[in-house]
Amino acid sequence: MTLMNLRPIALLAALLVAGLSASTGGEAAVPSGGFGSGANDIVGIVQAPGGAPIVGVRVELLAGGRLVASTVTTESGGFRIPPPRTPARGPGGLESPGIRAERLGYATVERPLSDEETAGALIRLVMEPAPLPLPELRVEVASERCPDRSHPEGAALWEAMARLHPNGLDTLGAASYTLVRTDTLPAGRIIRGNADGPLTAGQRGFSGRLRTAWERRVERDGYAFPVRRTDLSGSFDAWSYAPLEADFASHFGTPLFARQQRFRAPSPGPAGGWIVPFCAADSRRAGVEGYLELSADTLLLRVDWRFRTPDPDEGAGGWTRFPETAPGTPAPLLLPLEAVVWRTIRSGEVQRRSQWFEAWTVTPGDSVPFLPERAETVDPRPSAR
Repeated sequence: MTLMNLRPIALLAALLVAGLSASTGGEAAVPSGGFGSGANDIVGIVQAPGGAPIVGVRVELLAGGRLVASTVTTESGGFRIPPPRTPARGPGGLESPGIRAERLGYATVERPLSDEETAGALIRLVMEPAPLPLPELRVEVASERCPDRSHPEGAALWEAMARLHPNGLDTLGAASYTLVRTDTLPAGRIIRGNADGPLTAGQRGFSGRLRTAWERRVERDGYAFPVRRTDLSGSFDAWSYAPLEADFASHFGTPLFARQQRFRAPSPGPAGGWIVPFCAADSRRAGVEGYLELSADTLLLRVDWRFRTPDPDEGAGGWTRFPETAPGTPAPLLLPLEAVVWRTIRSGEVQRRSQWFEAWTVTPGDSVPFLPERAETVDPRPSAR
């Protein structure tokens, strides 16, 4: 499927909205609490721990513990709930707003909504498989298989994004001042919480030659490579991963990424944008699966991913966020603003590394730009601006 102009891709929007309505049968709204006039839709995506979308999940919007509205997720795991037409109360117009997701074979998820989520930010729900034992019956979740071909609309959205963002990092060097925080979480702790620990100022940079070398290695061997590590208890097998969070973040807009993945059906995202899930085309090698978050004019805003490897499975993954630009302005290079990566270590704990990047310095040629040491550290985190 080829789309010559996807700004603002009205045809695709109409198709997806129609598909969402048809698959859910509409949303049942029960007046309670309510949103004020002009409130945003509640939008989100429901996934399994590995990143595969979960279809047919009943998603309920709650206010003060009571049902306000509900819908069912589409084949891409996406959902959208319009705001109820009742007087506004509380954050985002709801009194104690919350969300609940239920599906047979999975553990129910229920949690409060943040002000950003009630204002239209994407809600991400992860449902853990929970086999249901019944007399003479056991309900289990079937493993999600990556499709043989990409969904046409998902592939078209990726193509539009790749055309929009400039390429050329193969012949450029880039460097940025950074703030880094590394912490270790207990086994079973939710990875997406706020990081603890001190911040360390530093720099990160790469050359075009390094990026090209990563492209060749991923094409040949996949996204993770077996290594031997050593701790106090001895030597053991582990994995080293492609640096998708920084040096190799522009990979998400390259033809190699599209060849290595299959794009699933997209779902509506925040502010008229899109969520495009993807999975590894070749299950015989270490791969990645996750989803792209695109703006309404197909800028790449964020990527979430999980590495899929043979044993030992370290549950490694991450996300990276890219800069937004005003409509009508040139799209930026795919250089990250913020990134988080994690992996499970031998003790069962999770090591997490959070990084924040300043504006990147980019120079032509095959060398890393020089950044002088500074007397004062600039905090690039959004909360510090």
